[in-house]
Amino acid sequence: PKPDMGNGQPVCYQVPPADLCHMILGSTSRRHARMCSAAGVGMQELVGPACDIAFDLEALWEGGDHREAVGIVIDNMLALNPQCSDMQLRRWLSFGNDGCCKSWVLRNVGLTCLPESFGTLRIQGPLDLDCNQLTRLPESFGRLRVKDEVTLASNQLRSLPESIGDLQVGRKLDLNNNQLDHLPESFGNLRVGGTLMLPNNRLGSLPESFGNLRVGADLFLANNPLT
Repeated sequence: PKPDMGNGQPVCYQVPPADLCHMILGSTSRRHARMCSAAGVGMQELVGPACDIAFDLEALWEGGDHREAVGIVIDNMLALNPQCSDMQLRRWLSFGNDGCCKSWVLRNVGLTCLPESFGTLRIQGPLDLDCNQLTRLPESFGRLRVKDEVTLASNQLRSLPESIGDLQVGRKLDLNNNQLDHLPESFGNLRVGGTLMLPNNRLGSLPESFGNLRVGADLFLANNPLT
């Protein structure tokens, strides 16, 4: 059904099939338009009297409007994780004087999944996702750009997206203590400026591309049933 704006003109939404199925459509606020725009991969158009602008989340990052961009990502996260609160997700989120996202600690906040919009994040410092209940990562995860470290230790990850090979991490990628039993072939394209942590998983073998890995410091693989 097409909601009426009160002036007899319907509002039409072009809705992606993934994250927006968790949202209740009908709100025509500009903020909701931004949420809808960012939930899918790329730009989603919304047409109507109260929301006639197509928002592009990537443009917000490139334009330096990091607070607005992170706000949209948080809205998407809350839609997929109703057990979390806005305060929990924002508690250890920091921005520099230049308005850029400086760091984000999301440790032990109860996350079970991440939206596709999460892959648009641009963070100058660390991104901490340790001690949640994540079983998978969105395909967009490889588009993340984090200049310091990305930590995903002590989750329940069973696999990694093919896009992981495109991930750029400055200092450390920590996948310690998950449920990983294989790595995608694209893993060999990964570039980590410092340490790569993969101990305490269920890896029985490594992809052929593993020898192409570029790790700036140490690689840890202890406590895996590698043969």
